[in-house]
Amino acid sequence: MDKIKNFKVFTNANKLFDGLKVAINVNEVDCIYEDTLDGPNTRLWSPNNEWSVKEDFDTVMNIINE
Repeated sequence: MDKIKNFKVFTNANKLFDGLKVAINVNEVDCIYEDTLDGPNTRLWSPNNEWSVKEDFDTVMNIINE
């Protein structure tokens, strides 16, 4: 059986889509870390993709745990 998808909404920090909303299936995320080199953003990483969001690390963790 496929895992149930668990989409959460964040604010995109990617230059091309800066400020737009992005829904991420957080069941696929393997690593979350603060990105201090590319602005004060938070990155969500999976083997197939990576997202940069404007929310700080603690906010991202709160959204994921809702």
